[in-house]
Amino acid sequence: FIVLMTDKNLGPAIMERENYIRLILNEHLLQADTYEQLNGLDATVTLDGLSIRAIDMLKVHKSSLTEDEWIYFQRGLSNTSRIPQFYGMPKVHKNKSPMPFRPVVSQCGSISATISTYIDAKLQPLTESIPSYIQNSFALLKKLDNIILPTGVKLFTSDATSMYTN
Repeated sequence: FIVLMTDKNLGPAIMERENYIRLILNEHLLQADTYEQLNGLDATVTLDGLSIRAIDMLKVHKSSLTEDEWIYFQRGLSNTSRIPQFYGMPKVHKNKSPMPFRPVVSQCGSISATISTYIDAKLQPLTESIPSYIQNSFALLKKLDNIILPTGVKLFTSDATSMYTN
């Protein structure tokens, strides 16, 4: 058995490990138009190349970084040896068979985590200044509670399909 967190934070789920692996492979990892299987050597070369490019980029732009930012990158890039991990979170709220999964790539402790955390910290203040920015679904509901719609106006929603892979 395997214990998984479910999509939408609906709590834990327990599945047979072989069934989970089969479903993840069929729905995601065996889809050749989306994923490419790498052997160990190719994966290592790819990750090493990312590390080299990141270090080269930092050297070029060192004068644009504060001392704290430079230390952050030195520490972060020297302590990143973890290969990102793929897993799926069951979408139990969909009530479909076979159960669909939300694909997740855990970057914790990886080269890309160091870089993306920095970029996210820099972009957050800009994002929040965009007039259409909404922090989360609760903030949206709060805004909608106070809105008066003109006669004949209707609200609608849509949902993206396979946003991760598309």
